[in-house]
This record gives sequence, structure tokens and C-alpha cells, in this order.
Amino acid sequence: MLKKGFVQYIIDIPKLKEGSNSQNFAIDSSFFSGFENSLISEGYAEIQAIITKFQKRIEVLFTYSGFLMLECDRCLEPFKYVINGTKKVIYSYEVLSSTKSENEVIYLTPTETKIDLSQDIYDFISLEMPVKKIAEVSVHTCPEEINNLIQLEEELIDSSDPENLSTDPRWEALKKLKNSDQT
Repeated sequence: MLKKGFVQYIIDIPKLKEGSNSQNFAIDSSFFSGFENSLISEGYAEIQAIITKFQKRIEVLFTYSGFLMLECDRCLEPFKYVINGTKKVIYSYEVLSSTKSENEVIYLTPTETKIDLSQDIYDFISLEMPVKKIAEVSVHTCPEEINNLIQLEEELIDSSDPENLSTDPRWEALKKLKNSDQT
């Protein structure tokens, strides 16, 4: 949820000309801090919005590129995560006949004259964040002691294969008790 409005991301619908319009945005850490409970604290992206106005709808094609500063899940060191992509959002005054659209559709009331793009921009940038935040080796290397711990953990997992373990004598004693009860 947005803590404070950013007027530069608000589109005044009556001022748009029919057809194609273009607007560019640059977002930085102050943009992300404007949202409560933001998962992103640092980053930068340049966004180009191609806004196409039709009679009953507005289509916005966002093209973005930049980076997010993330914290490595292994060593907790910050690293730069590159983002880029495109996203299309349709703002419509009427229910669209094509319900199989792969694009996000946001319905507007007939009295709405402004569209705030900030939430949509925040959402698709946030969706760029990977579930596992581990940088590529060419970009970021965890400290040697962390890598050693990871290797040790992997070796322990491999050695805990049930076929490699000897039977615990306590279990054998319990099996004898169970077998003696059945006879």
C-alpha cells in the first residue's frame, strides 16, 4: 500500500490525445520507501510507458530496465540484481469481451479521470525479485567461510542417506520388544 502519492506517476486521462502517448519515469530507493512493508529498499530503474488511448480503454505498455539491491540468502551480503522486461496493463471503462487476455485488466468507473501508475510499477518490479536471492558467481561471491559451511552441509546431507547409516541399537531393542509382544 502506498504511503504517499507520487504525482509524477499520475496520468490525467482527459489530457491524453487519442492514439499513442509516451512518458518516461526513473525510480530509485525513494520510490520503494513510499510503499508500506516494501520488500525492496534499494534499486533503480528507467521505465518507458507507451500509453495508447482508445475510446473506452487505455493500454499502457511498460518497458523497464535497472537493478535491485538484494541481500544474499547465503551470506547476507548485498548484491546487484539486474531487472528488465515489459508489462502491459489495460485500464478499461467497460468489461472487455476477450476474457482470455494475458494482460492485467483494471476496470475504471465512468467518473475516473486519473490513473495512478505507481502501484502497478511497484507490483511488476517487486515480482522481478527471485524467491532464492543467490547471486550468480560472476557477479557476487560469498565469503570463503560461508562456502565451506555450505559444502559441509551438502556433505552431511549426502551422508545421511538411509542406506549409508548403520542401525541405531535403540531401535533394535524396541523392535525386539515389539516382536515379543506379538508372540
